[in-house]
Amino acid sequence: MSQTAIDKVNNNCHQQLECKQLRRAVKWICLHPLCNSFLEMCDSCYPIHIEFHKQNKLFQEADFQNPLNRLEQQKDNVNKILIKVQSELQAIREKINQEIQSFAKQESPPLPIVQELTSVKDAIIKLFDDLIDKLQEESHLKKRDMLRAIHEEVTTKITETLEYQNMLSNPETQLQSMRDVIIFDLEYQTQIQRSRMEQVLDELAIKNDERKIDEDVVLRIISSVRKDIEQIILKPSNIQTQKQNIKKQIDNSQQCKNWLFYFEPYTKNFHYLNVQDSNPTFKTHTLAIDFLISPGNRSILAKDNQIYLVGGYDPKQINLENEQQYKYVYKLNLERLTLSKVSSLITLRHSFGLCQLQNYLYVVGGYNYIEGSLAKCEKIPLDNEAYNSSIPINNLQKRSCYLTVCSWRNSILVKYGGILHDQSFQATNGKQEQQIVLSDYLTEFYLPDQDFWVQMQTLNYPCTFLSNSIEINGQIIIFGGITLDKIKKKSTSKNEDKVITTNSLIKIKAYNVESLDIEISKSSSVFDPCYSMFQPLLKETSNSKKKRIYFLAQDNLDFKNHTLKPFLRYFDI
Repeated sequence: MSQTAIDKVNNNCHQQLECKQLRRAVKWICLHPLCNSFLEMCDSCYPIHIEFHKQNKLFQEADFQNPLNRLEQQKDNVNKILIKVQSELQAIREKINQEIQSFAKQESPPLPIVQELTSVKDAIIKLFDDLIDKLQEESHLKKRDMLRAIHEEVTTKITETLEYQNMLSNPETQLQSMRDVIIFDLEYQTQIQRSRMEQVLDELAIKNDERKIDEDVVLRIISSVRKDIEQIILKPSNIQTQKQNIKKQIDNSQQCKNWLFYFEPYTKNFHYLNVQDSNPTFKTHTLAIDFLISPGNRSILAKDNQIYLVGGYDPKQINLENEQQYKYVYKLNLERLTLSKVSSLITLRHSFGLCQLQNYLYVVGGYNYIEGSLAKCEKIPLDNEAYNSSIPINNLQKRSCYLTVCSWRNSILVKYGGILHDQSFQATNGKQEQQIVLSDYLTEFYLPDQDFWVQMQTLNYPCTFLSNSIEINGQIIIFGGITLDKIKKKSTSKNEDKVITTNSLIKIKAYNVESLDIEISKSSSVFDPCYSMFQPLLKETSNSKKKRIYFLAQDNLDFKNHTLKPFLRYFDI
């Protein structure tokens, strides 16, 4: 907590700051990265916030002295650098203009090679401008060695661009001098931009800062740089091929954007229905594969309009020798009805949570035949051009399977519900049984920038598993599921596997990691009681004020045997 910083802010402002909770004079600022960056508090809010840090083990980092002044100083330094570079660029432009004018007087028409080289030069300058702006905006990346990786990547791509220039056809003899001037200018521009990069990196680097840098941000910047430069030097012969590939992807995406689907275990069947049909019914395709679909799998339609099949295994056949064959992550080819390998899980699991956040598929919790319920999580990069290994992330606070997880505002993950299966133990009657214990915490939030799970207090709501969730207008809608007491009670009816599931809704508005605005709605008229293990689908209704959630549901205990007999359900919200 820094009282010095807030005192200086109050002295420099005409209007006194007030805390958001009690509207009292601000006396404290929390600088911890998980507390919404400079969270203002009064004297009454301060002890409550300290207790929150203790409960969630959020240890206070070293106090930053005069943070506002330091940011202003960095801003001034960057402005000075930009002014200096601007003057140097202006001198170069004047030099080139003089050369071009002198050759223009000789009535020598410019060749396409000159125009292309000039275009490359301008694109490189703009690329560096955009990249430096990103670095200034991402000022929380304070670890110099990680940022140097970006610098090295950019330098490599610039070198590749220069090599491409050397491969181009030589212009006519009378324009050789002009070509030499432009190429010299490109090399000079490279040095100038490299110096600018080093200056900005030095400004952003902070000594003795050991916080972990979000590798996702670094990778996104590098990926953006790579794609931009590739577009700069893209040959005309490749443009038509690229257009054809994009058109093909769009055509494929149109086929499945209104689908609800699942892969049937112990078969090669892929089932789907189109919710836009007047009478939606399941259609089945037998995939051209040489293996059977694993039970306990999860599937998802990602934002790249591709369907992915993840995880699952046959509990009767699994062992250490054949474990690897169940770890593969597959992408469905809708045209050929085949599955292609795109990645591999680190930890084998079934009955886990699966959702997309940014450019990754997140695999959360689940059950493993050796370890039991899992707290382990991992993420799978979505890259259509390469086979990418899964990346481990921080563990859940509590082990859990049969949970639901979804993203909120494409920035955090929200995990809800689930149960904890321990490994088999020897009961007093000599039979092998499994304990079933509900997870201590229903809700956990994952912050990808910090690679950290935060527990939330248990809601005043029956504990459920096999619920489903989706985000609508900034709210997390959680629906359906099974309560623990229902599965424990022995049924006296003729239908032994029938259970009474829930049809209540939970609406969560996540404002920050410290507090939640939670609304619980219980309405038996929303939909029939059921549970769901499949990705839901959100569509507009004829009434523009309402949206409709479609999902595939089940209402019996078939999930215990990994058999699926889903049916279509929907409700408006």
